[in-house]
Amino acid sequence: MTSGSSPEESPGGRRSIGGEFPLQDPSDAAPSSTLLHQLEQLAAGDLNLFASGRGALRALLRAQAAEGRDTLILPGYICDSVLRATKYAGIDWRLRFLHVTPTLEPDANELVAESRRAGARGLVLAVPLFGFDYSDALREAVRDARDHGSTVAWDLTHGLFSDWAEQCEGPRVASLRKWCGLPDGGALLGGGAQMVHVMGRPSGREIGPAARFVRLRLDGMGLKGAWVSGASGSEDAFLRLLQHAERELDGVRGTPPISPIGLSLTASVNAVEVGHRRRLNYNVLLDGIRSIPGIRPLHPDLPAAVCPFGLPVLIDDRDRVRARLAAGRAFCPVHWPVPASVPRSDFPEIHELAGRALTLPVDQRYGPDDMARLTTMLRSVNH
Repeated sequence: MTSGSSPEESPGGRRSIGGEFPLQDPSDAAPSSTLLHQLEQLAAGDLNLFASGRGALRALLRAQAAEGRDTLILPGYICDSVLRATKYAGIDWRLRFLHVTPTLEPDANELVAESRRAGARGLVLAVPLFGFDYSDALREAVRDARDHGSTVAWDLTHGLFSDWAEQCEGPRVASLRKWCGLPDGGALLGGGAQMVHVMGRPSGREIGPAARFVRLRLDGMGLKGAWVSGASGSEDAFLRLLQHAERELDGVRGTPPISPIGLSLTASVNAVEVGHRRRLNYNVLLDGIRSIPGIRPLHPDLPAAVCPFGLPVLIDDRDRVRARLAAGRAFCPVHWPVPASVPRSDFPEIHELAGRALTLPVDQRYGPDDMARLTTMLRSVNH
């Protein structure tokens, strides 16, 4: 199973690597292999599905605020959408950002200090990146935070398909649409509500931003699928729709549930195949780039328990390299631009790392030949 048609599978298709997914094709995956089944297993019967990951996080923050917590302790190396979720989340959360190590992990000693200071009023948001578990030292710091009264929640957006996710205690949130061709989808596992939310089917009469977000995503992903296959459409057309969808999502203040089609397609994503193909691609690409000067993989080994979100590297002159890759139809995201609330004067190491970090795509749309092509492009442009 792949998410939509890839160019190499479609005669006349447009060869590109990375970028937004086309709409997920329905599949005949065994029920026990699907993303929905995996979520249900992880949640142990306590699952809420929302239109977005930030909606899931906002629901968690509201619940935690109602229980008296008001201090959110989180990595300074963070996606801006996490900070957007703190708006309209019950209270004005006091944010305590943590410095990071050269591998982009939060500083364990600082986590211990901040969580002990916050005590029972603290909510620690653990955010393992790129599918890799926290180090032993950071895991110990997380346990210390819990032992001293703070609640620990996990953002598993990057670790959702990794085996170690089963060992994360406490509430967990994740954005589902970052992994595959879903129009919407965010999960809250262990939040306490014990129900699955499903929003009404979007229609032309519904003018709320959540409904518009889903409708625009469906239209844009459908156009991208047609464009990738070589059938019809223009790249600018689907990009405009998908960018418009993100602006609509920025206007959502509540916690709208997942759409019916989003829920249906979570039962079409073959989680087993996703993990298998991503691991294969990661290892092929890792072997290919080891000898390229100026490119340093953050994780030079792939543990058995990891399903990689991407292959993160540090590259000198990152923006120039990224632009040249894009010109060759390889679109590599930056995770992430640093939010304005994490100033360079206080977090110089975060800004330095963020200016060099690039995520190389290894997702299930591709295979070893695509990874070899990406390796060749990196070798050509990085000089």
